[in-house]
Amino acid sequence: MKDSGRVQAAIDLLHEVVLAAKNNGAAAERIIASYFKTRRFIGSKDRRYIRDLVWDCIRLIGERPVSGRAAMLAMVDAGHVDAALFDGSEYGPAVIKDIEERAAPSILSAGLRQYFASIILQSDNVEEELSALLGRASLDIRAKNDAVIAQKITENLEQAAPIHNVPNGYRLDNGFNIIDHDLYKNGMVEVQDAGSQMIAHAANARPGMTVLDLCAGAGGKTLAMADAMSEGGLLKGRLIAADTNRARLQQIPDRAARAGYENIEQRLINPRRELEILGDLTGACDIVMVDAPCSGTGTWRRQPEGRWRLTPKILSQLTDLQFYLLRLAATLVKPGGAIIYATCSLLEDEGGKQIEGFLQSNKNFLPEKIDAALGRPHLNGRILTPFHDACDGFFYSRLRHKG
Repeated sequence: MKDSGRVQAAIDLLHEVVLAAKNNGAAAERIIASYFKTRRFIGSKDRRYIRDLVWDCIRLIGERPVSGRAAMLAMVDAGHVDAALFDGSEYGPAVIKDIEERAAPSILSAGLRQYFASIILQSDNVEEELSALLGRASLDIRAKNDAVIAQKITENLEQAAPIHNVPNGYRLDNGFNIIDHDLYKNGMVEVQDAGSQMIAHAANARPGMTVLDLCAGAGGKTLAMADAMSEGGLLKGRLIAADTNRARLQQIPDRAARAGYENIEQRLINPRRELEILGDLTGACDIVMVDAPCSGTGTWRRQPEGRWRLTPKILSQLTDLQFYLLRLAATLVKPGGAIIYATCSLLEDEGGKQIEGFLQSNKNFLPEKIDAALGRPHLNGRILTPFHDACDGFFYSRLRHKG
């Protein structure tokens, strides 16, 4: 495949990503995977070139471009793509015109910078923080809390480096195929970002507890808490994973079985009607994990096109939902129990301000100090950022019911 054809393929892909961002469609990773699935004639080297070009282009542009071609022209202007490749050949892009709309290269638009003013811009390393938001994400794994497994990792996974200050966390080289490794197949390790691991650790789940993961998704934090609740490899206590997304929730049984935790309960709940399914847990939970839906600004290393989706309207809808979920969690926690609130966002409206508002309207709860070597204290919780902590960005807080 000629380089001009590769560039045109990247343009086509970028255009699909732009339209999906505009219409709240599929994530870029899914679009890219689908594109290559239907074009198996494209070789592995060509795929890698095209994929890398698409991701580099998305990371370069702050505002959503009008088209895939406008996005790629920004790469030309920035010196990352040779203008001569726009040669008008059969499979290549059309020759560049003197006057043609193109995207402006910018890590973050002025509007997005305003969103971050209250958290990241308090740092002494503003530009580094912003740039790290769009860097390449690491490949992190969490090992079961078992000395034998730690030894197996040392002996059989030389690429794994322990993550400082993250219990049982290891970092692998990007691109390493951990999914096909025996340690993964046998349930000894799970893929999980170091920041997500720290939040699950902050829940302080223990054997014998009743623990609800209210927004469990595919169960990453659920499985981490299952490990903390286990004795002799068996889950002790009651662990419930709930979510409104059937497809994601259905991933938990296979993951749990591989890890050896087949007694995790799964409950599919209906939005705004959660107590129809969770009513029996009212006032009964030692811990409720609320890993709330959010803007995902802390995970832009993995989904950089998320910048093209964020609008004031969407943010308002998300913050309303987050506050609702906090109030719901408050009805499910027993006296003396705790809510762990987390978002993979670095926006104040989804973090510290949410907790302030909740505490003002729920006098039965007090914020607890979280002892963690990773991250920084922020208002009534902690923040993690890619630059400071080499993990995805998060805000999280632990709220104790006074009893």
